[in-house]
Amino acid sequence: MRGYERPVTRSSEKIEKILPVNDTNFNLKNGKLSLKYKLAETGEYIFEFGEYNKNLLFDTSELTQEFIENKGADIIKQYSGTLKADWEILNTLVNYCDASSQDCSRESIAKQWGCTESYIDDLCNGKEATFSMQQKIQLEDIIDSNSRKYFTLISYGDQTASNPVESDNKITVLSEKVSYKLGETARVLVRLPFSGGKILWTIEKQGVLKHEYIDVPGNTFFKEFKVDDTFVPNAYI
Repeated sequence: MRGYERPVTRSSEKIEKILPVNDTNFNLKNGKLSLKYKLAETGEYIFEFGEYNKNLLFDTSELTQEFIENKGADIIKQYSGTLKADWEILNTLVNYCDASSQDCSRESIAKQWGCTESYIDDLCNGKEATFSMQQKIQLEDIIDSNSRKYFTLISYGDQTASNPVESDNKITVLSEKVSYKLGETARVLVRLPFSGGKILWTIEKQGVLKHEYIDVPGNTFFKEFKVDDTFVPNAYI
């Protein structure tokens, strides 16, 4: 399987596979990260990375393993322990509180420290209280939101593939670059909202430069072509 990187700024697709990164499948050398990952299908893979969220009340490495086992589904965990009244702790208890099983209001949680209001005040700051409550952790909570980054990898082969169909009536064209220079090879992945069909592939300027009918047994196919002088000054697919 071959592939190329395509930078993105946010995740827009459901994460179907979770890969824990550790010293057995990645290498950091000269500031570059190389990742050993077997791509099962032709398509766009979005990798999300960043520092672990330090505000969670549970061990993040253990949570990561649970998410892998649960295929990314939300995790409900019971927390029991003694905590000091603190702004960050209060926010953590409120933000990850499982509202389906308990009162998650700031006032209710703050009162367990003896606070008279819905916030940490001087009267209760530093006091300890024992909490026993359910926390709801989502996959996106594992990574600190301030350090979260994304990159995508476009994988492709010589044959069309059948990935999960997104019934949005849109043809998605994913190119390696936004624009290409003369002499470069353009690599483009096209994802269709249906499986099995025929598409008309054209390269156009003021008129049609090249055209081709392509049979697509699956719903994803890859196209590679050379950018030559017939494309000058601009051409589009």
